[in-house]
Amino acid sequence: MVLKIDFEKAYDRLEWSFIYRVFEALGFNSVWIHWLKLCISSVSFQVLFNGAPNEVFYPSRGILQGNPLSPYIFIIYMEVLSRIINQGIETKQIFGFRIYRQAPMISHSFYADDSMIFLEANLRNVRGIKTILDRFPSWSCQLVNTSKSVVVCSKNLPRRLARNLCRGLHIQLGTSPGKYLGINIQWGRLSHANSTESLVKITNRLSGWKNKSLNFGGRDVLIKSVLDPSLNHLMCTMKLPKFILCKIDKLGRNFLWQHWDGTNRIHAISWGKVCKPVWFGGLGIRDLEFHNFSFLAKSSWRIACNPDSLVVKLFQAKYHRNTQFWEALPPSRVSWCWRSILRGKELIKTGLKWVIETAHQVNIWNDSWCCNVPLSQILGPTCDPSLRVSDLIDPGNHEWNLSPISSSIPKSVQDQILAIPLSRHVPSSDHRVWTHRRDGNVSVKSCYNWLALSQEGSALNGTKWEHLYKSRCPARIKHFLWLLDQGKPLVRVNLSKRGLDIPVSPIWNALVYAYGVQLPQLHMCLDWIHNVLSLKTDDATVQWGPSICVPMPITPSPTFKEQICVRWLPPINDFVKLNVDGSSNDAGNAGIGGILRGDDGHFLAAFAKLIYRNSNNVAELWAIRDGMQLARNIGIQKLLVESDSQYAINLCLQTYASS
Repeated sequence: MVLKIDFEKAYDRLEWSFIYRVFEALGFNSVWIHWLKLCISSVSFQVLFNGAPNEVFYPSRGILQGNPLSPYIFIIYMEVLSRIINQGIETKQIFGFRIYRQAPMISHSFYADDSMIFLEANLRNVRGIKTILDRFPSWSCQLVNTSKSVVVCSKNLPRRLARNLCRGLHIQLGTSPGKYLGINIQWGRLSHANSTESLVKITNRLSGWKNKSLNFGGRDVLIKSVLDPSLNHLMCTMKLPKFILCKIDKLGRNFLWQHWDGTNRIHAISWGKVCKPVWFGGLGIRDLEFHNFSFLAKSSWRIACNPDSLVVKLFQAKYHRNTQFWEALPPSRVSWCWRSILRGKELIKTGLKWVIETAHQVNIWNDSWCCNVPLSQILGPTCDPSLRVSDLIDPGNHEWNLSPISSSIPKSVQDQILAIPLSRHVPSSDHRVWTHRRDGNVSVKSCYNWLALSQEGSALNGTKWEHLYKSRCPARIKHFLWLLDQGKPLVRVNLSKRGLDIPVSPIWNALVYAYGVQLPQLHMCLDWIHNVLSLKTDDATVQWGPSICVPMPITPSPTFKEQICVRWLPPINDFVKLNVDGSSNDAGNAGIGGILRGDDGHFLAAFAKLIYRNSNNVAELWAIRDGMQLARNIGIQKLLVESDSQYAINLCLQTYASS
């Protein structure tokens, strides 16, 4: 059974003295507790009576709801109840709930004032939890709100027993726990009925009276702040149905193009182009389907990277007891949440790559490890599909030995394998990394960009618009220039294509008759805006010519690169300096080198090496590693490393600090 507890006036009934004792028991510093006392006890109130404030009075308990510090105080405050429940389980006063026989026991889930308790449905547990819930209020002055609390039992439990359990707790029996952390606890996939509330909230936020005074740029910002994060909590664990995404897109589309009085206007550009990333020439409004898949991919990555987490253990015991997460398949009867997470897993598997350590887990032909796709997809069927990457590593010197497959793979693939660095120390287990982010971890942003890039193919078309979008320019001007760049401003030429014949303004007719001025053509504006978007410097000035609507040619300011000569400086006494460098040429081939010199500048040793096709950052790190290995081999104890790569130095310092 599930017991959802609601505390009556939870924040207002917090006793200050009990809060201080809890923080002291948890080992917080006395100075920190004193600061906490100042934050809590400095509150004062005044009551307005007939519009006039009365005398100031000060509370003796409670914390302000809405204060950023209050949820954290309440979380630590509820740690007391959590430990009482854990103590009750240890003493066998109560028994938690297991979703499967080998699954870990779960007893409760607390976050701030949202509290859920999971127990086996029997009278012994009811008496035990009733004793705990009576003991906790006597210490903390909290009261359980029996009218808002609810007990939910399994459908397989006899109704008579369920009513007896609720009668012992003095809490009503319900069919659903309702909301937890502000989210409706769904039983199955979303439907029209249980998604209405979220759609109403979005509609209310977009239809406020203040929103009518926003221009196009303001509506763009509001859509990004309301529509994009509105369903993030559901997107993390569920694949939202298409009809919900379409309804939300319709709300955003109508709001973006509506008139200031709320009436609909012409949608100048399709919603698909609007939702493209900025570097594709769009406005950067999220494609909700890609956004949903990105959250599911992030959730699946967290499950794979945190096998000791309680939630991960519960999933494993329930759905994939005998297989690893990456090989798990959805059973015939499975929750919509788990099925959605597995869809996120299958999505990111194509963007993962093995990092070679022991290489015992990695199959040469069927896993992605040297290329972005398995070798079997490049080379076709192989003679020995059971070969492991460990078969290609010499156990003596831990270097590559490609003789087992040298006759089966081309020279270009061999160079890619030789470009993979191998650990010189005791290797850890093989693991997967996300190839579309520098640190190797899956993020919502990197996954979304990868999905957008895979759909569009190239980001070159929108780089000019991205340069303008990041400029320090009013939003309304940016969006007007964006309409010009797309060739979709609501001018006479475009309106005539939609069947609207708009006569020329009398002002233009007068100018043409009096001064011979030519009417501006749309292609002239487009040529000018494309020149503006091609600028790469903020110092360039854009001017219009003296004639009406005749743009002047634009010339960006010339840029100069200053060369700075850096002299070699000797290290301090008894130290040896290692200078390293690594780089790659236009063809992608990389090389490294380094030199060791003493404090008086005399030569000690040097090295140089070809590392095949690698990036500059990998080359710089490889050079540092081989240089330090060389210094260790010749017995140098005091070493100073010098490199021209800020990225490599920072990464080494971060690794040293974390270890």
